[in-house]
Amino acid sequence: MRISAIAAHAPWKIAGIVAYCASLGLYLLIANVCVDRAIIVPWTRFDHAVPVMPVLLAVYIGQLFVLGIPFLLIDDFWRWLRAVLGLTAVALISFIIYLVFPTALELPPSVGSGIDAMRSFDCRGNAMPSLHAACALYGVMLMHGLTGSKSVMAVAWIWTSLVLLACVSLRQHTILDVVTGAALGALIAWTVSVHRRNP
Repeated sequence: MRISAIAAHAPWKIAGIVAYCASLGLYLLIANVCVDRAIIVPWTRFDHAVPVMPVLLAVYIGQLFVLGIPFLLIDDFWRWLRAVLGLTAVALISFIIYLVFPTALELPPSVGSGIDAMRSFDCRGNAMPSLHAACALYGVMLMHGLTGSKSVMAVAWIWTSLVLLACVSLRQHTILDVVTGAALGALIAWTVSVHRRNP
């Protein structure tokens, strides 16, 4: 894994960034359109046991950018394309579930100005599966396929764990959302074999 790989296939990577940003808009559109007919996902005892940690807001928002790191580090076009198609599958499957079987959260109490501001932007719809969790698992497995460095992977797994914790701690998702999202991301990553390193 070389930093110089970032420049490889730059036009395609830029196009991927544009498509990714557009998908965020589609995510918010679906959430707002479907929230009125959504099934409410209940908060569990586990969810209530996790304390609210506003410091994790940076991790939650930061994941939107961190997800792109492994994609930028791929220097082989076909490997990059397979990785992109896998992430596209994660998003499309999630979007279809949101449309066919919409879910939403019970509106939690105010827990801080920063978190409340985020909620005003990211509504309580599109609860299950958690796309944050799905992308986090997909991204860390993709990174595993790119590097054999134990230290890099330790950092990647710590970050992923914090993302999953942030989903519940910030009351953006229940543990049920996180588990289903993580399972989806891991399944797609395994299916398209992005977790395997080149020999």
